[in-house]
Amino acid sequence: MGVLDTEFSGPYMLSQSETESCLEKQLEEYGGKVERERKLQLLFRDDNGVSVRFRKISQDGYDEHKEEEISCQYVVGCDGSHSMVRKSANLKFEGSAYASDFLLADVKLKWDYAPDRLTMLMGTGFMMCLPLKDGAYRLVLSVPTENEESSYGESTDEPTLQEFEGAFQRLATGNIQLEDPPTWIARFKLHHRIADDFRNGRVFVAGDAAHIPFTSWGPRNEHRHSRCYQPWMETRYGSSQGEK
Repeated sequence: MGVLDTEFSGPYMLSQSETESCLEKQLEEYGGKVERERKLQLLFRDDNGVSVRFRKISQDGYDEHKEEEISCQYVVGCDGSHSMVRKSANLKFEGSAYASDFLLADVKLKWDYAPDRLTMLMGTGFMMCLPLKDGAYRLVLSVPTENEESSYGESTDEPTLQEFEGAFQRLATGNIQLEDPPTWIARFKLHHRIADDFRNGRVFVAGDAAHIPFTSWGPRNEHRHSRCYQPWMETRYGSSQGEK
């Protein structure tokens, strides 16, 4: 493989909070605004547009029971694999999940590998180590499951420190040590799912709401601009294929 003539010739990792901050700043430059702590309750559409009813959620996660409604020309649902927008648009989400669980964790490591390189450790599973800032790493660890339970404890939505440490000790080879407990741990599964259509009339779905391919962290970016650009073109010049 050739090396790109750029200062960032390899993968460059940002934390989730930094990524969201960059995206929000770019949105604000175009006059957009992110309103947080809102939960979609109902979506209904007609030939003139789309109406969305949502409920405000407090910071502690409780509904405040205050419903609001907005009307717009189009709605794009980027609300993840359990998309309420997709369900409201009567779009199917076909596919399935792979059996194994995976853990994500942000940690600081002591080891002999180069600090600015992506490192993959293989054995009975795998652990991918992606460099972040200030000596921290984003770890991706495979966790084999049996009968819906992790090999290192009960498989819950929120992974435990015990489960992470068990997976880390199994996969860490050589002179590798954790400096401190992880600052963040999450669990995910690999899916292969796709909506039967990305559009129904004035409602679109994008991102994980539209498809969850096996790969992530970059290979899914190639269509993001086209998904945003096409609705704008159709709004300005009309659809070439007609609405469904």
